[in-house]
Amino acid sequence: MKHKLDVTINELRLKSIRKIVKRINTWSDEVKSYSDDALKQKTIEFKERLVSGVDTLDTLLPEAYAVAREASWRVLGMYPKEVQLIGAIVLHEGNIAEMQTGEGKTLTATMPLYLNALSGKGTYLITTNDYLAKRDFEEMQPLYEWLGLTASLGFVDIVDYEYQKGEKRNIYEHDIIYTTNGRLGFDYLIDNLADSAEGKFLPQLNYGIIDEVDSIILDAAQTPLVISGAPRLQSNLFHIVKEFVDTLIEDVHFKMKKTKKEIWLLNQGIEAAQSYFNVEDLYSEKAMVLVRNINLALRAQYLFESNVDYFVYNGDIVLIDRITGRMLPGTKLQAGLHQAIEAKEGMEVSTDKSVMATITFQNLFKLFGSFSGMTATGKLGESEFFDLYSKIVVQVPTDKAIQRIDEPDKVFRSVDEKNIAMIHDIVELHETGRPVLLITRTAEAAEYFSKVLFQMDIPNNLLIAQNVAKEAQMIAEAGQIGSMTVATSMAGRGTDIKLGEGVEALGGLAVIIHEHMENSRVDRQLRGRSGRQGDPGSSCIYIFTR
Repeated sequence: MKHKLDVTINELRLKSIRKIVKRINTWSDEVKSYSDDALKQKTIEFKERLVSGVDTLDTLLPEAYAVAREASWRVLGMYPKEVQLIGAIVLHEGNIAEMQTGEGKTLTATMPLYLNALSGKGTYLITTNDYLAKRDFEEMQPLYEWLGLTASLGFVDIVDYEYQKGEKRNIYEHDIIYTTNGRLGFDYLIDNLADSAEGKFLPQLNYGIIDEVDSIILDAAQTPLVISGAPRLQSNLFHIVKEFVDTLIEDVHFKMKKTKKEIWLLNQGIEAAQSYFNVEDLYSEKAMVLVRNINLALRAQYLFESNVDYFVYNGDIVLIDRITGRMLPGTKLQAGLHQAIEAKEGMEVSTDKSVMATITFQNLFKLFGSFSGMTATGKLGESEFFDLYSKIVVQVPTDKAIQRIDEPDKVFRSVDEKNIAMIHDIVELHETGRPVLLITRTAEAAEYFSKVLFQMDIPNNLLIAQNVAKEAQMIAEAGQIGSMTVATSMAGRGTDIKLGEGVEALGGLAVIIHEHMENSRVDRQLRGRSGRQGDPGSSCIYIFTR
């Protein structure tokens, strides 16, 4: 009953939107006859009409979208389809457009970005990582320039780049900014800490489009961005306490709920600590620093997994985003937890610093005058979008019917049985010439299966956080005949794998998922790497029950 009601509500929303699409189509027929100069002149005209009050952004929308649509064809050789117009209208309205993989979200976003940038206020496209921001900016920047607007990448794509005075201001003076949620958040905090007008650089947060919106404002909603300041007074107990924690036994000395990230000492654990550290009462006021360090060491040891939550890289602990599988360089856990992980790994403990400024992604995006989002998995987060942000999810129809076959989960009685069956299926698929994408939850598992496949004379590309520099090349090869790619979930969101010549006839890309991921949205995103724009393909998840 609920499903039928949801479909009906979505159809009613689409019916209203299609009326606007008709007006865009009428204007599209009109502007096709314009010369290049006449089409470019429309940007100046639109700005004047806004300033004079003759029009608002809403009344300009049909004509402005038609101009951006025609310009896309002349500059990029891409003409937005009606389903992309629907998505673009949803985005301007400040809602969530659910658009499937390969339906052209990058091009869809250009129309509301163009329209809102006409106001001369801050207009942003925000995505999950540097690779996607840079890719989409480089692809679409010629369109904005041709239309008489300026666009910029919101950062300099050089590792550990040190910005010169005024450089950030120059970046943010552009009409349209392509950036990531993390970089925008840190720039907001830095701008807020400026003690003079000369030190500020961030324009108004007027309008933003968030790509992979559920990942950013649902999955990472409460993730704090932190600017650190002066060093804190710090305990020297990290290594000593780590040695004590190594002696403890689960369910004897401590208990934990791993999924909830909870861990605590049992009575025998408390007694063991009092004996080990020669403390009469572990929870006395003078032992509170010790208790804090024991709790940190327990969390570091048992709740944070190497190659899942972090990895050791060039002598540093580099955090990994569990949802996207990507590195979070420069990000540190707070309140001594980062230092506890360093002690766990036998490293020199770095200095913990005090917090100067902090903000969550949820609060950051609530600062925008208006924001909207795109994702292939919006419906799964529909109630959260509405409850937290008053956003409606509109399911945008696909241009072509989805042909991908999503097989039911394959269930096994043991890990070994599952892995053997999965490798057998991969070998069979590889022998047909179909490209195969194997996705694992951890970098460690990806490395293991990559080696196994090499030993079976199946060459493969390994896409994990440490190999991010080769990402574009690996994705370009992933849809070719005979290609084998092993990756973590970083091969999920935003990864558009195009089929090579002859692959469609073989059945398209086969996606093999080693286990269920953090949530059902991630599973759906991974399945969606196959079957883009009506291409054939398949997906399957392998699980075992204890």
